[in-house]
Amino acid sequence: MDGIFPALLQEGREILIPYLVTIFRTCLPTGYVPALWRQMKVVFIPKPGRSSYCGPRDFRPISLTSFLLKSMERLVDRFLRDEILALQPLHPYQHAYQAGKSVETVLHQLVVRAEKALDQQEIALGVFLDIDGAFDKTSYDSICSALTRHGVDQTIVLWIRATLEGRLATTDLGDVSRSVAVSRGCPQGRGLSPLLWCFLVNELLVRLSEGSAYAQGCADDICLLAVGNLPYTVSGLIQWALHTVESWCGGLGLSVNPDKTGLVAFTRRRKLTGFFEPRLFGKNLQRSMSVKYLVVILDSCLTWKEHVDAKVKKAQNLMWACRRSCCVTWGLKPRVVHWLYVAIIRPSVTFASLVWWPGCQTASAQRKLSRIQRLVCLGITGATRINPTNAVEARICFPPLDFVVQSESRSAVHRLWSLGCWSYLHPNRGHSSILIRLQQSDPIFNMGVDVMRPAYNFEPQYRGTMLTRESWTKATGAPPAVKGLVWFTDGSKMREGTGAGAYGESVGRRLSFSLGRYATVFQVEIYDIIACAYEVQSQNRPEKYMSICPDSLAALKAPKAVRTTFPLVYQCQKALNDISIRHVVGLFWVPGHAGIRGNEIADGVATGGSALRFLGPEPALGVSRRDLQKRLGRWLVNQHGDQW
Repeated sequence: MDGIFPALLQEGREILIPYLVTIFRTCLPTGYVPALWRQMKVVFIPKPGRSSYCGPRDFRPISLTSFLLKSMERLVDRFLRDEILALQPLHPYQHAYQAGKSVETVLHQLVVRAEKALDQQEIALGVFLDIDGAFDKTSYDSICSALTRHGVDQTIVLWIRATLEGRLATTDLGDVSRSVAVSRGCPQGRGLSPLLWCFLVNELLVRLSEGSAYAQGCADDICLLAVGNLPYTVSGLIQWALHTVESWCGGLGLSVNPDKTGLVAFTRRRKLTGFFEPRLFGKNLQRSMSVKYLVVILDSCLTWKEHVDAKVKKAQNLMWACRRSCCVTWGLKPRVVHWLYVAIIRPSVTFASLVWWPGCQTASAQRKLSRIQRLVCLGITGATRINPTNAVEARICFPPLDFVVQSESRSAVHRLWSLGCWSYLHPNRGHSSILIRLQQSDPIFNMGVDVMRPAYNFEPQYRGTMLTRESWTKATGAPPAVKGLVWFTDGSKMREGTGAGAYGESVGRRLSFSLGRYATVFQVEIYDIIACAYEVQSQNRPEKYMSICPDSLAALKAPKAVRTTFPLVYQCQKALNDISIRHVVGLFWVPGHAGIRGNEIADGVATGGSALRFLGPEPALGVSRRDLQKRLGRWLVNQHGDQW
């Protein structure tokens, strides 16, 4: 819109940032948004799975706006998440646009409750709602009121209102162009719109949580679940929840289409005596045997047969489209077919396998899944139809698809468990049993993981410098930039374990640590920097400058990152910022094994630390995600080898 593109901002950041800071600091307190920022180019994206594209609801409008506005929105979004939501979080059952939450968490929380009701011979009545035109029909007053009630400062509320009002949407079709003034809604495609909707729908989830029915949200998809022994009771609970939804929608000018609302009773009972159909906006909801919720098809007994059939059909259609463009002597190369399958088709099949993996344990489901992979194998190898599927899979190292589904579910369950998103409501049964299987297969999956939800370090008080090898090797001493308190660090990993070593050249001090068997060299290098920072802080040294010299480029770059998901790196950033209050701290890369005295001493100290016996519970620093992924991959290879 304004001719400014991301590469321009990235390459010219040193020149542009001071001007952008001035503009942003002026716009925010005055509630002013330049007119050019409020102009949007709207592109209509066809919604997948539609039988025809004749109406406006068959397309999704995506707003393309100024990148300067998007940059400022990202800053406001970060402030709202770090300051406002830290004091007053959103409802815990809102799973959209939240760090650590995803489609897998929302499906897990729903399915675990339905499985518990099935095992206890109860009835779990579920209603699946999709708020009609959630992003398009929301009024500006309702958005600003929701922000105010959540404790957002009025300065930010007024600026957000200014970004919404006075927008001009332009769209092109061939040579025809039309512009329309927008008076409602949050533009899809802007960074702040999803969070604004979460603030708005949060009030609905709070109201629903006051009743006995379970309610959860994933953006504008709302799920209601009532569990009980009597059909009349669960129908009444759902009816109360639907009245609450009607009241909330009526106050905001929104609506829910009853014809697109799914109603499923998760139960093994054949007759539901006393059940009555709940009403929504004056229409009775018809009970069905299955419903599509987000990316899975839920049937009343959670057999997952319909879901597996739908996945197989979709994958086969994609593969046949690829097969038409390749043959034994012409068409796509085998490596291209391999890439299409591994990168596109197989992930689409295994997505959300965390909840539906029990459905691929039957022989019929495994046969259906093997048909997909057979098409791929024939497209890659050009083998004839008489070749057995298992032999062709083994030839190109393709594990059976049901094993891949289990492997993906094992990875997902450990990810949710490590982030604290796992539900123990119904352990050892249904899809939740895979956690017990995983943790019993290897003790490492019971240990703490070096992972956390994203944390940010926007204003580091230290600097990191990548010195050249020549500046170290050709100089008689350390480079001029390395001055003050100089510490050299190194890590070592031996068969006995891992060790960290640090050498303070200025004070003649050596630090050696044993960090057990599970720590990686990267973790050891980061721990070295933390140890140096704590040592200097405890000694209360008077020197103005402090230089830490690791020989790992990854350890040099990690503390400089703005966003991190490693607890150890985040602890390192905090330690460096703390000592930067008294010292000018710099991180400088030093080439390893280049004859530099300080680095050689640190290497020897680290080797000595790796030979020491670690005292304490393992792991010392948390298990690396890379090690876990290797073990999960090894399980898949072993399963394939045992079957073959």
